[in-house]
Amino acid sequence: MHPGTKLKDFSKPKPKPKTEPDGKPKQQRVIKRVEPFSSWQILVQDRCTELRISTRALADKIATPRKSYEHSTLWAWIRSPEGVPPGAAYTQELNARLAAAIEVHPDVLSSAFEESRRKFMQTTSSPGQVGPLAVLRMLFADSMRKTWKTEEIVKLIDNIRGV
Repeated sequence: MHPGTKLKDFSKPKPKPKTEPDGKPKQQRVIKRVEPFSSWQILVQDRCTELRISTRALADKIATPRKSYEHSTLWAWIRSPEGVPPGAAYTQELNARLAAAIEVHPDVLSSAFEESRRKFMQTTSSPGQVGPLAVLRMLFADSMRKTWKTEEIVKLIDNIRGV
């Protein structure tokens, strides 16, 4: 052994995995992801591929001094089973910045978003989920969030109604 080399201390116990209140270990959340299929997802993905922009570079391009976007968030939006980003997160400012980053007109990107949103709201994945209340229930059930602001709920309802 070389001088100055330290031996690993095996006397310390390994940290225990985090557990739920019932004592069972926490399970990792598996997020469903699909290949881009909606017009918004395909437009964004194709333009990024054509321009050779990664989601990390795209996130850097659309970031503002007061709001940054993670590349993993954009990646999740492009591969979301819903076909569009959450309505509360997708603002006109974000639309304009994203359109500039992928070099398309903001109206084209906005219309692709609206078309994809309406398509998702009209179609459901199983026959038991029909109507706006079922869509709202699915949005709440699939969310990791425990609390919601009134404005966010109203915006979700407006998005479902197509207002």
